[in-house]
Amino acid sequence: MDNNELKTKIINAYGGEDFWKTIKQIEAEISVKGLAFTLKRRPFFKNMTICMDIARPFSKITPIGKNLNISGILDGQNVRLENKKGEVITERKNARKYFPLGRRLFWWDDLDMAYFANYAFWNYFTLPALLLNKEIKWTEISENTLQAEFPNSIPTHNKI
Repeated sequence: MDNNELKTKIINAYGGEDFWKTIKQIEAEISVKGLAFTLKRRPFFKNMTICMDIARPFSKITPIGKNLNISGILDGQNVRLENKKGEVITERKNARKYFPLGRRLFWWDDLDMAYFANYAFWNYFTLPALLLNKEIKWTEISENTLQAEFPNSIPTHNKI
């Protein structure tokens, strides 16, 4: 099976290309806990709401930390915290450059968590749309296994 056939097979399993080209957003309720939260001194996610754009890396988790009135927002490479009125509390431009240096090895603040959790969930939830993204180079490295090479414009765990 070639690269395009495998991508089509995967996209079809998630509703098909037409579906992923027509929807604009995904909204979900998430609950997550685990050792990573404990190690970074973060509260677990319990019944949090996440809203994500499909076509671009934009995602909003509410709440992002202990304060239930604060949302963490990923907008491209930048991250910010907003209150319920949509007012910016604080922001960090080019958030990726702050990882993994210094205190981030030991604990994360709300901006760190907002950056990491939003781009990770955005990557997971929008996978079929990412398969259609012309900026990402997809290569079939073995049978039924694709490898992605992400451009710098898309936040992700690893470029490859």
